[in-house]
Amino acid sequence: MKSDILISFIIPAYNAEETIESCIESIISYKEEALEVLIVENGSSDMTTEISQKLENRDARIKLCHSEKGVSNARNLGIEKAAGKWIVFVDADDKVRTEHMKNLFDDAKYEDADMILYGHFYKKYWKHS
Repeated sequence: MKSDILISFIIPAYNAEETIESCIESIISYKEEALEVLIVENGSSDMTTEISQKLENRDARIKLCHSEKGVSNARNLGIEKAAGKWIVFVDADDKVRTEHMKNLFDDAKYEDADMILYGHFYKKYWKHS
């Protein structure tokens, strides 16, 4: 069965109650159906699981799963469960800007690419107009 998911966003989440919602919102605010967000909770002792469940119930593109502690365990489980042609790793305290989402989806349509690499911006250095 061929998946219609173009990009799977994998987000390891450990004690991320203060940032997980804004991270997810930055991704799903981009109105694209060909994406999925895999929140991989891995042993949090705060409200990360409850917040993630609320988000999962609100949007069918979001899926919550659980792994053993450790970011590598979370990413590996996310890779196993990903349905997308492409995988993007996002940390739970990151936000993905709308223009970057557009670039991701534009670039993901290249059939002959094996890997696409991007950098990041640290908010201290962002120039706001």
